[in-house]
Amino acid sequence: GVSEIIKEQKIAARQKERLYGTIINSVRAGIFVTDDKGNVSLCNTAALRLLGLTVLTNTAQLDNTEPGLRHPVLLEETGEGIGFGLAGDLPAPKSLAELVAALSQRVDMSLAVTAGNVPEKIARVAYCTGSGASLMEEAEKSGADLYITGDVKYHAALDARIAILDVGHHSLEEEMMREMAQRLGTIFDIETFFVPSHSPFASAVTR
Repeated sequence: GVSEIIKEQKIAARQKERLYGTIINSVRAGIFVTDDKGNVSLCNTAALRLLGLTVLTNTAQLDNTEPGLRHPVLLEETGEGIGFGLAGDLPAPKSLAELVAALSQRVDMSLAVTAGNVPEKIARVAYCTGSGASLMEEAEKSGADLYITGDVKYHAALDARIAILDVGHHSLEEEMMREMAQRLGTIFDIETFFVPSHSPFASAVTR
């Protein structure tokens, strides 16, 4: 009867929708579709990854993605679209104090130190989690005003031609793993668990 035909059509439509979703999510380019009010009807995983979001429902969210970087580029590319470190423009220039305050919302900054001449306003930054001293030259070539990383040694800091914000090995790497767990859950639609760890270092100075 008519009801059976309608039911079959609905099933076929859902199957097509799943197929289209699979195809779009397999594309490496970021894709999202909106209406004239900015409501997002479709957004693939590549777009979420590039935007640093777990979900995108309206383009108004794109105005509140700080401290995400604009026009990001890899410091060292090891394959197509993969590599070590990242450089990009801040949504708006910040002072060091403003940048540290923003980072403190997600990263432990208790052991952070600077090296070199930090500019009054920072418009472009580069960063590498863990020990990133080996990429200081690439960070400088990226045009960054400040390089954020960890484990920078004394003589490397002396020789650096870019201002450095060393936040320690653990803090950036910890946040990277937390973010990776969330993104893997989103991309593969699975439940993930992040197990926090602790830095072996602590400040010897109490205030």
